Amino acid sequence: MDESERSIIKTDQTHSSIVFHWANNKMGKKDFNIKADGVITSDTNSIIRTIHADCLPIYFLDLENDIFALIHSGWKGTLNKIASHTLNDITRYYNLDPENIQVVIGPGIDYENYQVGNELFQKFKNKWNMELDFFKTDKEKDKYRLDLKEANKKLLIDSGVLPNNIFVSKLSTYESPELFHSYRRDGDSAGRMAAYIYKVRRNP
Repeated sequence: MDESERSIIKTDQTHSSIVFHWANNKMGKKDFNIKADGVITSDTNSIIRTIHADCLPIYFLDLENDIFALIHSGWKGTLNKIASHTLNDITRYYNLDPENIQVVIGPGIDYENYQVGNELFQKFKNKWNMELDFFKTDKEKDKYRLDLKEANKKLLIDSGVLPNNIFVSKLSTYESPELFHSYRRDGDSAGRMAAYIYKVRRNP
């Protein structure tokens, strides 16, 4: 199939833990917009797209079974454990082993440039039943530096993904204005980046 003939499932982010299961394009439409922060599918004729500006794109893939997903995870999605919810949905719905899932955590804001307050730290403390070592104490009183990449990696490992199957981009959206938009850096004038996942070719 020519790439231009694929349908594109576009998410209108709600900064939540809502993940949509996409079956197939029986309606024949070219593009679909859904209110969610992620999509899971086994439809290799479709492309998943999410939008980002500091928040993380997180890609999930089971190569053996052609199951893939893409989510958008900012602090709200991370707080609500969207990464682990997505993994659990994939493994339960398709009866997969989490140890066979590969995950890529894409470019996002780095913790050095992501200062947050004590109120957000307390929200994580109340919701997460694990060590919050992805919060780094800041020199300012009641301030922290939040490492979103490390937080999501921790979630995934806790949910059964093998550490060697998680690939984390070192690229910072904040520190690379020539490559990325950043809401924390540019405020309301910031643009957005699109993340995509789809299968390039079918198995013979």
